[in-house]
Amino acid sequence: MMALVLIAVLGGVYQARYNPVELVQGNEAALILGLLLWSVTAWVFIRSGKKARKDSRIGHDEKEHCISCGRWVPAPYLREGQYCYDCFKKIRGAGEDTAHEEARHRETIQNAMAGREPFPYQAELDRRVFESLANEEERDGATMIQAMAESDGDKEKAKARYFRLRYKQMNETHELARFMREILEEKAKLSHGKFSGY
Repeated sequence: MMALVLIAVLGGVYQARYNPVELVQGNEAALILGLLLWSVTAWVFIRSGKKARKDSRIGHDEKEHCISCGRWVPAPYLREGQYCYDCFKKIRGAGEDTAHEEARHRETIQNAMAGREPFPYQAELDRRVFESLANEEERDGATMIQAMAESDGDKEKAKARYFRLRYKQMNETHELARFMREILEEKAKLSHGKFSGY
């Protein structure tokens, strides 16, 4: 379209050069309209070119910023194409710390279950297990009969005996591991909170 307008303007200029009187008399409105149309078209093309360059630059710039902190980093230096060195190091370090912590938890639980080491939070473990047993919806019938037999039919003694027997059963079936894991995770979060507060 711009080429057609340019041809029309050139034709008008040519006409003005060889027949200036006829051009002014007959084609005055057409010449003004042609110049106006050419100016508008040129303005539209210039604007669209600038916008296209700006959009491509924005797209290019977005690829050169860390998605975590927003810092500008040349694309070849972005780790995994997304992170600056500092953010990548923090993310990688956090992942490694979590893996080490989980391994430490597993080892602590295995050692406690095997009897190689005492569980470091035994009192808290006992409290949680007995709380869970106290809130059981249904008592285990066989264990209750065993508790009554070992208590010579004394109901009060049988209740206490029942909880000790259930605790022992949970220990033997490794059900205590769940409580141990919960306690260790809570203690780890608490210690991380203390350190981050300084």
